[in-house]
Amino acid sequence: DSSIAMGEARHPVTQAGLLNLAKTMAEYRRRDLAHDGSVDCCMGPEQLFNERPCYSFTLNFKDDDLETEYRKSVLLIDKQWSIPVLVQNFGWYDTEDEELAKLSPAELDEETFLEYYAYSNINFGVQLRSVDFDRDNPDYRF
Repeated sequence: DSSIAMGEARHPVTQAGLLNLAKTMAEYRRRDLAHDGSVDCCMGPEQLFNERPCYSFTLNFKDDDLETEYRKSVLLIDKQWSIPVLVQNFGWYDTEDEELAKLSPAELDEETFLEYYAYSNINFGVQLRSVDFDRDNPDYRF
C-alpha cells in the first residue's frame, strides 16, 4: 500500500483475489441489509461470462450518506460455483451539473466509471507449493 504501489490503483494488492472480493461483497451487503431501503438491488437476466452462466445483479444506492464511494454496482455471480466473477462500480456525480443531467444512463455510467474487477480461467484444482511463494524461486527471474 505504498504511494508508488497505490499510484495507479484504488486498493492495495493485498485486497486482490476471489476470497477478498467475496468477503468485501458480503460485508457491504450485510451493511446494506442493516440499513433497509438504502439500496435497490435488482436481479437481471442470466448472463454468460467466459462461457459460464452467471446470475446478474445491479445495485443502485439511494444517496451518498451510507455509501460514499459508489452510486451503482453491477455484479456477476457464477451460478455453479456461487462466487463473484465480475464487479463494476460507478461513482457519484454532481446532480446540479447540467451537462451530466443530459446524459443517458449508459453515458452517465461511462462518465462515473470507477472500477472493474473480473476473474476468468479459474482453476480450483491447482495445488500451490511453498516454492511458489519463495522469492528465490528461479522461475521468477528476480
